[in-house]
Amino acid sequence: MLRLRYRGEVREVEPLRLLRGDGHWYLVGWARPSGGVRGFRDDRIESVAPTEERFEALHRAEVDADLARWDLTTLTP
Repeated sequence: MLRLRYRGEVREVEPLRLLRGDGHWYLVGWARPSGGVRGFRDDRIESVAPTEERFEALHRAEVDADLARWDLTTLTP
């Protein structure tokens, strides 16, 4: 589990994918507590810290479904 400071807000994220595209890296993960797939652009992440909490990647299907909406022609795994 990661704790991000992203654009001034603290977010708890289960990291699931790292993609490169459009000149940036994107961390794709399950955001807590709101629950949902989110993409975090590298230049907007102010800090990253691991937490003590471990997680099982239970949300892969949701991530795959959400990524299907993205224009992945400009992103690479």
